[in-house]
Amino acid sequence: MSEERHELKRELHLWDAVAAIIGTVVGAGIFRVPASVAQLIPDEKLILFAWILGGILSLSGALTFASLAASYPTSGGEYVYLRETFGKTFSFVYGWTLFLVIRAGSLAGVAYIFAEYAAYFIPVKTVGIRLIATGGVLFLTLVNFFGVRYGRNVQSFFSGLKVAVLLFIVAIGWMMGPQADVPNPAGEGVIQLSHAGAFGFALIFILWSYGGWNESAYLGEEIKNPERNLPLSIILGIILVTGLYVAVNWVYLHFLPIAEIQKSDIIASRMMEHVFGNRGGAFMAFVILLTSFGSMNTMILTDARIGYAVGKDHPRLGILRRVHPVFRTPYGALLLNAFWITVLIWTGSFERLVTYTSVVFWFFFGMTGVAFILLKKRGKISSKFRAWGYPFTVIVFIATTAYLLVSTLMENPLDSLIGLGIAALGIPVYFLSRRNH
Repeated sequence: MSEERHELKRELHLWDAVAAIIGTVVGAGIFRVPASVAQLIPDEKLILFAWILGGILSLSGALTFASLAASYPTSGGEYVYLRETFGKTFSFVYGWTLFLVIRAGSLAGVAYIFAEYAAYFIPVKTVGIRLIATGGVLFLTLVNFFGVRYGRNVQSFFSGLKVAVLLFIVAIGWMMGPQADVPNPAGEGVIQLSHAGAFGFALIFILWSYGGWNESAYLGEEIKNPERNLPLSIILGIILVTGLYVAVNWVYLHFLPIAEIQKSDIIASRMMEHVFGNRGGAFMAFVILLTSFGSMNTMILTDARIGYAVGKDHPRLGILRRVHPVFRTPYGALLLNAFWITVLIWTGSFERLVTYTSVVFWFFFGMTGVAFILLKKRGKISSKFRAWGYPFTVIVFIATTAYLLVSTLMENPLDSLIGLGIAALGIPVYFLSRRNH
């Protein structure tokens, strides 16, 4: 009886899991990333192909993670998989990198999106945008410091709002396209690639928008009939998100010339201006402000818990595990996280933040794919869960991460090396944290 109380209940049906995946994956990126993609591959068909390919690659990775989650149904995700395969040092470096690079860089990127859409109402330039982004991070950190939480229903509202906005954009494209068609002459859309790295670099931004599919694998303990419903929910969820993303980009391209998309950091508002005038643009900017605000709050909440977990495992990093005696919040991790995110906001643009984040993100994800193969050879992958498409999906996933790593290093070596350098610092920190313990 006591054991059952410590187990999660299997209460999620197939479509509950699909909805959770869509809510996790759909973020603020789709309202900002298309401009960066158009700068790298200014060709309509290639842009749409890249978004479709991003969905396929995300699916291959998600299926790999679903198999791992079914075999290791504990909290920690990739941290656990890497620890079981490569040992504690490697997994610590991943946790260190997750806190200081991957999650911090992603949060700073979302803060940038929040600030760029806020700038629709407040006439500010680069410094003003950074001030707004920093203010948003510090305000939400303060809220979480005092233990105030957005309820589950409020977070669900923000997730549903993002999907509703995208569906609204698609509906406008279908209903009003013939009256508002904006041609993109072939001469403007001819891609000029010095090497294949530009396309790979564009995929970095696209896959940043698909980010979150790895967290869908953590539902394994709560889904009914997980052997069937977990992979099926992942397939359906990512197919639906891919269709939504491709349709939204088609609408952007249908209403705006590529030259305007390339220079528009607030593309959704610009598109709405073409249809409904300034009021339409203002409405869209306000809605995206709300959705990015909700995303920032969720990330600040969870990022502090990652730092807190690292601090608990490594006493010499005790600042991270400090809990406020009154509010019962991990204030040490919250404050350190806010400080580091502020540094990132003031030292990089949106594009630099994605590059800084992505190079280590894909390195560790690729190593997670390698971990799956090694664990399967050792007989440590659950036989109750079918590894859909194995070994093809895993090989595609590992090859993709390698290609994205090389592309990022070629296109932006400085920011990539900064991210890798911070990750490498985790090695001496690990051994210092274990001394006399």
